Amino acid sequence: CKDHAAKCTAMRQECEDADDAAMGTWVCKCTHPQEPKNAGAAADGQQKPAECKNKPGDCDATGYVCSGTVPAQLCADDGTEWNGRVVCKCPAPYSGADGDHAPATCTLDECAASCAWCDKTGSNGAGACAAANQTCEDGNHVVEKDWRCVCASPYAGSAAMGAATCTVDECTATCAHCADSGSGNVCGAAQQGCVDPAADRAVAGNWYCECAPPQTLKGARQVAAAAECELDECAAGGQATCVAAGQSCVDEDKGVGAVGGWKCVCDGGFKTEAVGGPAVCEADECHDAANAAACADAGQDCVDTNATTERTWECRCREPEAGAGASAGPAACGIDECAATCPTCADTGSGNVCAGAGQACYEPDSA
Repeated sequence: CKDHAAKCTAMRQECEDADDAAMGTWVCKCTHPQEPKNAGAAADGQQKPAECKNKPGDCDATGYVCSGTVPAQLCADDGTEWNGRVVCKCPAPYSGADGDHAPATCTLDECAASCAWCDKTGSNGAGACAAANQTCEDGNHVVEKDWRCVCASPYAGSAAMGAATCTVDECTATCAHCADSGSGNVCGAAQQGCVDPAADRAVAGNWYCECAPPQTLKGARQVAAAAECELDECAAGGQATCVAAGQSCVDEDKGVGAVGGWKCVCDGGFKTEAVGGPAVCEADECHDAANAAACADAGQDCVDTNATTERTWECRCREPEAGAGASAGPAACGIDECAATCPTCADTGSGNVCAGAGQACYEPDSA
């Protein structure tokens, strides 16, 4: 048997040598649960494999090579052949070449086959993936329940054994409802940023363009379109420049193309302004109608003593009246009729009456 045992084991039989001292006495004997073709040892093969068969129904239950396979394979020996041959077959829905005294090579494309756990269960037509306009992928045809639905470009996403939730960044992708539909990015063409809310990437057409700083949005945000932007140059930096000079900033044209038109305007009674920087604030406050009237109603003249400072105007007496000027209001004016020349004075213009008579002139009330 040391020399011939392989011939027996190849047929799942045992080698037995009835007389170790004699040559040619080895035989192959059927092993449990096989049974010989004829009863008794006389049926054992003489220097050749015995004619054995498996008991019907014992094929998979007796530890043959088909047992313990994943998926559980079928033993094809129905107990009718007297050759001891065992064939392992793939169970449905698997397919593959039979194994002769060895496990079969079984594979299953869960995307193409129809089974209870496949993409095509037999009741969903073309399959769950195709119904969702997605692609079915089965990465390992030996492992069960590993198929996935994969989103079609430009969408991203996949799901195990079912339709996926597909998302797309409409700012970076090219698609019919994206910022770039194939002829260029709408936001990029407007030199604006593009935003697709991350929480809503499963929603189509919700992207929007964002104004590039220092521009700001004008009015309501436009979805799936370029933004209407404006440029307030005061807010962008001019305000700080004007305020530092004690002035106000004004940008009358906030169009994105109207650059450099902002100006500093003098506050208070000053009326001057300057484009692109602080103004030199000067104003003759006597040009103010209210100030001029205050002096004129008192028969006085309005004089602004410092055009760069507020509330420096004053009323001054008109000749022949005299008196100190008064700040921001009428002055206290009077006339000395002895010293002045006027129609009611001692000197009407042709000489002082008192002096011509060698007399002194007295003015009791110079108010």
